Amino acid sequence: MIHALRRIMLAALLVPAAGTALSGCGFQPMYAESTQNAAADRLAAIDVTAPHSPLGREIQYDLFNAMNAQGLAPSSPLYQLNISPAYYEQDVAVELNTNVSRRNYVLVTQFVLVDLQTNKPVFSGSSRSSSSYNRFESEFANLSASEGAMKRTSQAVADDIKTQLAVYFTRENGK
Repeated sequence: MIHALRRIMLAALLVPAAGTALSGCGFQPMYAESTQNAAADRLAAIDVTAPHSPLGREIQYDLFNAMNAQGLAPSSPLYQLNISPAYYEQDVAVELNTNVSRRNYVLVTQFVLVDLQTNKPVFSGSSRSSSSYNRFESEFANLSASEGAMKRTSQAVADDIKTQLAVYFTRENGK
């Protein structure tokens, strides 16, 4: 009981001290009130261009949902995000009779952010995500499992791209 009380008291003393130390070194949370609005406003002003494929549309919609509260393309965009997704599937668990019982779905997406006022690229990067799924004798079950893996990796890539763009905008805002 005494040890638990000591831990609580120590934590109560260390948390404010850690906050003071971090603010003294220039640390600033990316989503703090002062910077959140600038990054959020710029993210909401990005139009996303993707290949006309199920995967391209999935990432495009996930990005719109992640960057804009309404989940829609901006009416007057300031930036254009060009994405180039590519995926592959790899066998993970192969049984002795050569049946594949588990696969990985790997999604790699290159992206370029273009400032529409200057029509020049201002930021580029890539994102990668993978998801595993079980394989069954039913081809319908395999297609459903593969599609589920595609949706999970698409969401993860969209979240990662949004984070990379938010970091870029936060750093640009601080200059």
